[in-house]
Amino acid sequence: MKPTFTSKQAKTCISLLSAVFVGLVSLNTQAQTAVVQSFNRTNNNNDTELGYDGNPTIVEGNARSGATNGPAGSMVTGSPFYAPTTNGTTSTSAWGVSNATEGVLFRGRQTAAASTGNYIQFRVAAWGLTDNEGMDENDQVDVFVSVDNGLSYYNILRIAGKSSGGGEGGGGNNNFWDYRAAIPKSVPFSTTAETTVVGPDNRTGQGQGRRNQNGFGFDNLKITLPDGAQYVRFYIIAKCDADELWTIDEVTLGSTSATPLPVALKSFSAAASAKGTQLHWATASEKNNAAFEVQRGSTAEQFQTIGRVSGQGTTSQGHTYSWIDKQPLPGLSYYRLRQLDYDGTESFSPVVVVQQSTELAASFFPNPSSGLVTLAPVLGEVQYRVINTLGQTVLTGRSSGGSTVDVQSLRAGSYFLELQSANGRTVERFSRE
Repeated sequence: MKPTFTSKQAKTCISLLSAVFVGLVSLNTQAQTAVVQSFNRTNNNNDTELGYDGNPTIVEGNARSGATNGPAGSMVTGSPFYAPTTNGTTSTSAWGVSNATEGVLFRGRQTAAASTGNYIQFRVAAWGLTDNEGMDENDQVDVFVSVDNGLSYYNILRIAGKSSGGGEGGGGNNNFWDYRAAIPKSVPFSTTAETTVVGPDNRTGQGQGRRNQNGFGFDNLKITLPDGAQYVRFYIIAKCDADELWTIDEVTLGSTSATPLPVALKSFSAAASAKGTQLHWATASEKNNAAFEVQRGSTAEQFQTIGRVSGQGTTSQGHTYSWIDKQPLPGLSYYRLRQLDYDGTESFSPVVVVQQSTELAASFFPNPSSGLVTLAPVLGEVQYRVINTLGQTVLTGRSSGGSTVDVQSLRAGSYFLELQSANGRTVERFSRE
């Protein structure tokens, strides 16, 4: 079984490598819908480009004489370090790794629940920066993929140089190739199979003795994802020695079906507060987005819709949203978003969990108050009493969490609010302005 990592383990791995996680998605000529990262010194997160965090090394220009992959006539001198032909975009640079280990975490994308034909695709070239240099078996590019929004990652694919052998120009294990292949090599996503290794060791015949691996398909790789995989994240780790260079370009997340990538959900969070449960979420882009339904449950299996927020339709711009559950459940609550397209297509966000205190607390807002105070939603049924600084009761009544208490009749000054319920008694000071 290939190595798997929890989200925490994956981040620790990158941290130990002194690398930066970066996000990306890209485009293929067969795709109906896709997003692309071309490392052209832009970092947007929208319906055509998936942004990333961090600072990957960017390389530009061409391989030059005296710093090529092999002897004269190797057909690499003058080749660009970036993918020269792209899927609807013009590439001028690429992510380059030389004498280092770098990691890039690509931001997550949410797809429709019924989406099919989803894939990850990218281009990779291997270079020697001085004569007779190139990649061996210890020079590697690894791709780790998650289909559960980063909870677990699987090492699906490895690209590596050759382990041994002689051949043209000597040192047959120092291999090189540029961007040539039109048809990608395809690898299926699997949680149980061994990591697929792609490189010159896979070749037979004359390929066993060659350093020049141009045109043999090691530069165009594709990972096919399972149908219905909604929460896709992946990262790439590349490493090589001095006088060698990996260049990675045109990283793509797309679909060969007509099912769109409806909403790029960047974040979704929920937190308990005195006003209730505050929910916040943000999108990078939206396609045919009619609305979000806020759903809540006392378990992670059953949900009920408790609110609705209109979407932005179709836009390449990011948007932020917020909503408050003014009457949250006591204890643990589970929240998710149900995203609806105009045609009724739905998709769901990951689930977030919130712990509301079950202890009685004299929580209210605002404080100071100019006339009305609102009791915290988690309080339930309470009997209240307002006491002045002389210990005299000036207001009494019954109320419940989420309701308001009118203190407009009180003079400006300091008071104490006492709340009594079956759970106990609490007292908190407040000011009337």
